[in-house]
Parts: sequence; C-alpha cells; structure tokens
Amino acid sequence: MAFGIGDLHMPPGWGNLPWAALAAHCTWPEELMAALEVLPLHRAALPEAVVTARAWLGSLHQPAQAQAA
Repeated sequence: MAFGIGDLHMPPGWGNLPWAALAAHCTWPEELMAALEVLPLHRAALPEAVVTARAWLGSLHQPAQAQAA
C-alpha cells in the first residue's frame, strides 16, 4: 500500500491499515526506527498521533496474548 491509497499521511488509526494485526503478526527488528509523517491539514491531531504511534511501537515486541488484552 506504500505510495498508493494507503499512504495518505493521516494520523495513525485514521485509515484502514490493520495496525494491531501488523504488530502481532510481523517480525520486527529490536532496533526499529520509525518516522511519523502527518499532513499539515491534520496538524491539530499531531499530539494524538504521537501518543498513538508510541503506543503502537511499544506493542511490537509484546507476546501476542498481551496485545490482545
């Protein structure tokens, strides 16, 4: 979905990407780096986007049972 309809630079959780499923079912490197890009149109939602992104990043190396809770 990169560079297509899924790459709209909306705040995390606003689109239809299955973030929880990605966290649970993908293998992530321990030293993962991430970039959060939000369109200026959505600048007011940036604080919420940062909180959401940090929470998602924190869930990446948790056992699947803990993520389901």
